[in-house]
Amino acid sequence: MSQAQYAYDHTVSGTGDGGGLLAEAEALFASLYGQIESAIASAANARAAADAARADARNAANLTLDLDDLATASPLLVFTGSGESQAAAAGDQISATFTFVNDSVINLTNASVAMNTPADATVTCDIVDGLVPAGATVTCVALHAVDDADAAAGAVAFEATLTGYLAIGPGNPRARPIAGTSVTLVAAFSVPVVAPPVVPVVVPPVVTVVEPPAVTVVDPPVDTVTPPEDGVDAVDAPVSAQGPVVAGQEGGDLAAVADQEDDNVETALVRASAADAQTATLASTGADLGALPAAMALIALGAFLAVLSRRRPTGIYLR
Repeated sequence: MSQAQYAYDHTVSGTGDGGGLLAEAEALFASLYGQIESAIASAANARAAADAARADARNAANLTLDLDDLATASPLLVFTGSGESQAAAAGDQISATFTFVNDSVINLTNASVAMNTPADATVTCDIVDGLVPAGATVTCVALHAVDDADAAAGAVAFEATLTGYLAIGPGNPRARPIAGTSVTLVAAFSVPVVAPPVVPVVVPPVVTVVEPPAVTVVDPPVDTVTPPEDGVDAVDAPVSAQGPVVAGQEGGDLAAVADQEDDNVETALVRASAADAQTATLASTGADLGALPAAMALIALGAFLAVLSRRRPTGIYLR
């Protein structure tokens, strides 16, 4: 109903006032006019009040629905953290993982994650443009350098805060878009830290190389060959280093040759035995002696062959 404007005007002609009736009528009309205006104003105020009441009722209904949405969505926003035990010393870097799951049907906007502890920890999240869509999961990785206090405590406390806005509020999304309702979630946990294993330092054994005994080769005396006399045949035969064997003396000289050869063989065996003793000494040091016995045997054999090679052929003279 619109407000109406009323006006009253009249013209009185002639003389006299009808015994005062005209003045009384004018006063009556003026009073009625004021009452009508007052009634119209009251009606306008009542309409405005009614409109405001209806708006308040709508807002109250929307607010109730928004609160229901928030109550439904809040348990479906889960922010957690985890970290396995890690071997680290002071100065080593360890990691921890934070996970945010939005299982609600409402997007989380302006989302971000900040580290509370450790103060020097850094965090990286796979949140794109601050949006975590409904039904999505995002992961954050925090890094921290272990200090002496962490190593002594045997654990590092990690704490992070996730903030964002849910697109709900008075009249939204049923009427008009708004900034949203603020959401704050905190996740805290500890990551065990153990000392890294000590790697033993292996010192290789000291290898002592023992020089083999020196072998002295003594040249036998040079045999002197006496030219045969006329009528005497010379027969070449091997003799020892003691000189030529003459007919009539061959029994004793051959025995001397055998004795000398036995001495040479015994000398070679003694040297081989000394080489075996040196091998046993080296073995007690822990050195690698795989090729040494064969080398010592070759030295003894070479000495023996060197003695035999010094023998000179001579003649046995038969008369």
